[in-house]
Amino acid sequence: MRQAGLLAVRMALLGRVTVGHWTAAMPAIVTLAILTAWALLTSALYFIQGEIPERVYQLLSQAYGAANLALGTAIAFWLGSSRSSQQKDAQLSAILPSVVKR
Repeated sequence: MRQAGLLAVRMALLGRVTVGHWTAAMPAIVTLAILTAWALLTSALYFIQGEIPERVYQLLSQAYGAANLALGTAIAFWLGSSRSSQQKDAQLSAILPSVVKR
């Protein structure tokens, strides 16, 4: 009895993040934003002709370092265990309605 209640709660929580909901696309949206920021900072640091003031260069360098870290984290999400966990949750949400009905 208690197991069925916990299963129903889990299904309700998983049901909130469905494929049709706008939050389902957030990992891709955040990854694209990080990639865009990284590309803009790369172009600002390496391809802009002319002299950049020292303080602005330091700020851009720090932002570029942060963008590199964020890009690494985004790549790790898509290729690592977080993506697998997300796929597992999607599979569970597809299976749970039939299990709870029993």
